[in-house]
Amino acid sequence: MSIVKYNPPSDILTQFRRDMDQWLGSWFGSDVLSLPAFARTDRVLTPVDLSESDQEFIVRMDVPGAREDDIKVSCQGDRLTIQGERKQERTEEKGNVHYAERQYGAFMRTLTVPGAIKAGDVRARYIDGVLEVHLPKAEKTQTRTIKVERGK
Repeated sequence: MSIVKYNPPSDILTQFRRDMDQWLGSWFGSDVLSLPAFARTDRVLTPVDLSESDQEFIVRMDVPGAREDDIKVSCQGDRLTIQGERKQERTEEKGNVHYAERQYGAFMRTLTVPGAIKAGDVRARYIDGVLEVHLPKAEKTQTRTIKVERGK
């Protein structure tokens, strides 16, 4: 058994993929990608979990290696955007790297939360490589019945 060095796709294939992403994005919408996130070389994969309790929505995102100063969280309406950068550590090593899977670079995820949130009360914390964002639910609007009066 021998170790085979990983060779990323050639520039022609990378450009073809970008062209397909752009074409499909213009056809189906900008959120559609022609390749799954793990197959793309121009974006960092950031797995996300979205859960819900009676009081809030909770988003958890794995971003190991990022610093809290490099992460920005913003909220507009029912959309949450998390963006940042995972910077590559520069180390001097002797010899060749035989296997490398860790990803470095910029990342951005925008999620639509399935309900209204109180944007002013959103909290985010970063512990042990996991970003956790708490999105308190907004008060539900009550339905009001309006009596229709007869005009004079």
